[in-house]
Amino acid sequence: RPSVEIRTDNLPMSNTLHVFDFLSQADTLPAAVTILFGDEPFLKRLALKQLVARQFGDDDDAHYATFRGDVLWRDVADELSTLSLFGSDRPRLAIVEEADSFVTKQRGQLETYVAKPRLKGILVLEVSTWAANTRLYKAVNKTGLQIDCRAPQKTAGKSKVVDEKQLGKWLIQWTKTQHDAVLESHAVTMLLEVVGPEFGLLDQELAKLALFAGSGGKITAEMVT
Repeated sequence: RPSVEIRTDNLPMSNTLHVFDFLSQADTLPAAVTILFGDEPFLKRLALKQLVARQFGDDDDAHYATFRGDVLWRDVADELSTLSLFGSDRPRLAIVEEADSFVTKQRGQLETYVAKPRLKGILVLEVSTWAANTRLYKAVNKTGLQIDCRAPQKTAGKSKVVDEKQLGKWLIQWTKTQHDAVLESHAVTMLLEVVGPEFGLLDQELAKLALFAGSGGKITAEMVT
């Protein structure tokens, strides 16, 4: 996996959220510049799906364009400036996937854009590395929205480790809402020992276990074993 810079906690006027917090805060809408950063594709997909849903709802005229990281800035800027053909007042989304190289090449343009974004456009960048000591990070942290799409972390000594307690709480809620099953706490511990904090694999295993348990059934440590 690509390395991910550890963000600085407790920044003033912080608009940086962990993905768990973003998903639980239904009133948090995408900002003019929104960053999805981290090393968990599964969590990024969840966050992006929610961004689109919260921005457009059931709007049949919703429009958003997806670009790859080798896209030119002028193509993205054109999309952000384009008005809807159907007269919708909702802003258009321009999503740049795997945007690390795009950020590297267009950093100056992005810093200018963050300072004065287009009123009718929302720029979403999906990156792996997003260093907290850059001007771009600090600018988006003040005026935009940054969603940390990694496993939750806690401090252990001088380093960061996965916060398995917080992760476990989320897995229990996820299993209930997405798989219609009750995930017992001992099963969480066992599942993380077997699979690790790999969200795509965890979801796959939970889906199989939920079928095993039946609708509304309990997933036990014995079942995981």
